[in-house]
Order: sequence, then C-alpha cells, then structure tokens
Amino acid sequence: MRQVMRFLEQLGAGVAPDGGAGYEDAVRSLLLEDQARDALLARDGTRLGELIEGRAQMFCMIFTPDETDREEYPDGDGPDEGETEREPKPE
Repeated sequence: MRQVMRFLEQLGAGVAPDGGAGYEDAVRSLLLEDQARDALLARDGTRLGELIEGRAQMFCMIFTPDETDREEYPDGDGPDEGETEREPKPE
C-alpha cells in the first residue's frame, strides 16, 4: 500500500499524470495488488479508502469563545492545565 500512497501524493502534487491513457499506464506500471489497481483504475475512492483502512469521514471543528470568555480572558488565553479559574473582575 505504500506505492498507492506515494502515487496519490504525486497526483496531489501534480507530478503524476492527471488522466487519460497516461494515468492508466502509470497505475498499471505500479506493483500493486489487483484490488488496489482496480480501485485506482476505476477511480473508486471509497474502495481505495477501505483497502488502505482510511477513515470514511473526518471532521474538523473550531470552537470560539463567547463574549463572557473574552471579557474574562482578554489575552484570549484561558487557564492552563492545573491553574484555577480567575476571579471575575469587579464591575
């Protein structure tokens, strides 16, 4: 599967052929298991992901502080691990 990963990296970097007969020739020239070669030739990302044991879905979530947090920590940094919460500022 290392060759599959290298090939995909090259495709992403624009080094490998982008389609047509050049792509098929490049895939056929790789020393791969039949299932991996077939998935690449069919451009079947789902099957290829299964073969390399990749994740079906991945999420990236970013949480931003609400207004209360911004007032309590104006530098944008909350308490460090082991540190206690700051006392609220007197108004």
